[in-house]
Amino acid sequence: MFSIADRINALSKLGEWMVDFGNRWPMFYNEHEQLLVACLKERYIFNPYHTESMVLKALKIWAKKLSLTLLKSFLERYPGLNTNQTAYLVASIPTEDIPLSGFQDLICILLAGHHYYCRNHNHSQDLLELFTKQLMSIEPKFSGFIHWCDSFPKSTDAYLISVKSGNPTLSEYLGKKQSLIRNKRISVAVVSSNDQIKDFELLGNDIFDFFGHSSYNVRKIYIPKQFAFKDFFEPIESFAFVYNHNRYANNYDYQKAVLLLELQPFLDNGFLILQESAKMTVPMGCVYYEYYENLEELMTRLQEDNVNIQQIVTNFETSNSVKFGETFDYPLWNFEDQKDTIKFLTNLNTVNKTLD
Repeated sequence: MFSIADRINALSKLGEWMVDFGNRWPMFYNEHEQLLVACLKERYIFNPYHTESMVLKALKIWAKKLSLTLLKSFLERYPGLNTNQTAYLVASIPTEDIPLSGFQDLICILLAGHHYYCRNHNHSQDLLELFTKQLMSIEPKFSGFIHWCDSFPKSTDAYLISVKSGNPTLSEYLGKKQSLIRNKRISVAVVSSNDQIKDFELLGNDIFDFFGHSSYNVRKIYIPKQFAFKDFFEPIESFAFVYNHNRYANNYDYQKAVLLLELQPFLDNGFLILQESAKMTVPMGCVYYEYYENLEELMTRLQEDNVNIQQIVTNFETSNSVKFGETFDYPLWNFEDQKDTIKFLTNLNTVNKTLD
């Protein structure tokens, strides 16, 4: 029998190994770790935004989430979960916007007792694939549940899909397959008059980590009237390094050129554009902002109208909020697009529709 307790222990041991690997970087001691080091250093070849520093950051984030305490806290929210139910074939299709973006799906599928299927788009060693190999070496029973393939089998029962924007043809393409389709949201920050320089320094991480590609990145801020923008721009000067990245710089320069040609007003510090806008779709290199007059009224509005919001970054205590600098410290139950992956996976035998 392969119990949930066994699965949790194996995942936590993987987390411990990841912590040790990160602490020893770039040292390695065996053939498998040599492959991982080479793969980590070469990720930028397949995705230029997966720089070595960003991959290492993702490694540390997921190592922390795999602690035994956090895994147990996660499962406490699902007391009815067991691995004796029918094991379905579940395909995971992450966006690869940020390193290890499919890790949460992997954890959920394995804890739900299903078979994990994923394609290696790079047709070479993949970071997540190497981590699953390490997991199988820690707990060999997982080798019967983890499958990397060039194409998904026709017998696949369900799909976990992340898309960059709404795709009306995707549901039709999948037909009667049971699917959980997650659209990309953004995180927003609510700044108050009591916030300090240290808060804006931390907000810089929320904006620039992984070059702003994740739903958990802050792409829009709400500010009080008479806000002094220098209080924001000065503390984030340490993030000017993003402009040294060609892809980021090209996007930033393009957005700036468009705004100049269209004679639109904006603020600029040389690597980030601030523009006042009510829109919730924000291009790379930009952060939109809106003014507010009453903080409590704003928070109520954001809670009620949160179809585009992944999480709220603020020092104001409310639900679905995190502190500055903690956008990627979200718990495992903070699911992408606010769609409960575990609930979907445990109801596969009763669900017969695409959730999007």
